[in-house]
Amino acid sequence: GGAGGTKRRGGTGGASMSAADAKALASADAPIEYRQANPKRPKTASYDRYEKYKTAPTVRRFLALGGKLEDLRFDHDRGFVTLLQQEAEEEHADEDGAAASTRDGGAHRVRVGGLRDDDGAAEGTSSSDDGPA
Repeated sequence: GGAGGTKRRGGTGGASMSAADAKALASADAPIEYRQANPKRPKTASYDRYEKYKTAPTVRRFLALGGKLEDLRFDHDRGFVTLLQQEAEEEHADEDGAAASTRDGGAHRVRVGGLRDDDGAAEGTSSSDDGPA
């Protein structure tokens, strides 16, 4: 046995998150990880919401803390949030063809819904990225 790893899906450089993807992540209570430095423009409603929801470990908690699905989509598309997917046990066949259960303890980028993953995208944002009002 052993603790399972997490798979990561960053938003930078990939396709935009659809409304359906955001709803599915909320329904599944997907684990998330927010960038703690607030990239939103100060003295805006989105900045204030970000301050409240940036500590959320899951999408449901994010919503409970005042985040909106459009915030999640906006933040994902700009790389402010990473979607974490708990790694399921994977069945692998050994040399004799018998199934063996293994877990990978590392962190990996994964595809979530219809979203495409690209590594190496720039994370820089302008201070005017304040998101939905």
